[in-house]
Amino acid sequence: MDKLHERIAEAEQTLKALISQMESSLGSFVFQGWDEADQARMKPLQELTARMQLLIDSPGVAILDRSIDELELRMRAWHVMKNHDIRTLRDLVSKSPRDLLNMKNFGRKSFYEVKDLLGSMGLRLGMDLPPEAK
Repeated sequence: MDKLHERIAEAEQTLKALISQMESSLGSFVFQGWDEADQARMKPLQELTARMQLLIDSPGVAILDRSIDELELRMRAWHVMKNHDIRTLRDLVSKSPRDLLNMKNFGRKSFYEVKDLLGSMGLRLGMDLPPEAK
């Protein structure tokens, strides 16, 4: 578990440094006078910055301990997970793809939504967590 916490702490430090670099780079731009195409090109970078900030905005809380309530999930997927006592990302990533697909009312659309969301956070289903981290 200590190794997991070390890796999470290292990732958080890296994300903080990246956010700082991105903010200073973005701060040098003047958005006035930009056309819609320029703003559209910047949108993915701004979204990435926001997503990275979300990962570290609650100090002391490991990513895996975050509630699934914080995820942008469709209601069906959220309800099914709540009904199966999946409350945190730790609970979710410890499930295999088969576990999710075997849940009643959890179909392929919900599966791919969850899989893509976890992937965007650097996580995946079926992660092998140390026993004390589960």
